Amino acid sequence: MPMAALLASLIGAAATMTASFMNLRMAWKKELLAARANQKSATKKSARGPLMPLLTLLLAAAVGGFALSYYLGSKGRANNAALEVELRTKLEQLSVSAQRLEKLSLDGADAIARQVREEERRKHGMEGVAAMVMLEKCVAVGADGQAACHESSARPVRLCTEIPADSSVTAIDLFARSEGDARPWSESRVAAGSDFGGGRFAAHPSERLISDTARQVCQELLHWNSDHATNGRMVVRYAPAS
Repeated sequence: MPMAALLASLIGAAATMTASFMNLRMAWKKELLAARANQKSATKKSARGPLMPLLTLLLAAAVGGFALSYYLGSKGRANNAALEVELRTKLEQLSVSAQRLEKLSLDGADAIARQVREEERRKHGMEGVAAMVMLEKCVAVGADGQAACHESSARPVRLCTEIPADSSVTAIDLFARSEGDARPWSESRVAAGSDFGGGRFAAHPSERLISDTARQVCQELLHWNSDHATNGRMVVRYAPAS
């Protein structure tokens, strides 16, 4: 038995014994007063009063009080134990729910972050990556002192840009305009393999893997115009891997 329950039982038994003793003592005094009022001589036995019944009642009261206190204490302990188990179960459930909520929150945040990154990559791929070059006008001079600028003697210049290694090229837009031309690039588009006046882009691009995460896309440009310099531009649009 725990010390607290034992003390509670002893206190309850003591209180019961005290109350019973006081009640019996008062009844005994009333009996003595009644005998004196009737002018009866009090014998030694009657003066001592009902000692044996008193002791018996006190003992019974002590046992009953102790038993009652122990029963109440046991019931209270049982209730406390049940409440403690219930509270512990609730705390465990709350802890599990909090962990699930935290995991869902982290997973949701990761999913949103991945979605944002995918949207940025997709937008960047749709806008495309550009490469530019400026070519000076041709000033080649032949053996006879005359200008010898033509396509067969022009040296190709390569425009290159990088895209993600796991992406796929969706379009390559080519542009060319004379130096000082103020037109927007959208009005200076040319077709691959077509002569745009003293210059020509190659008919097909070339690609090569340069790392685990990047791939290079290139387009060659020939320029033999002897009248003016030319600006060439290439925009590669791609779609990220899903």
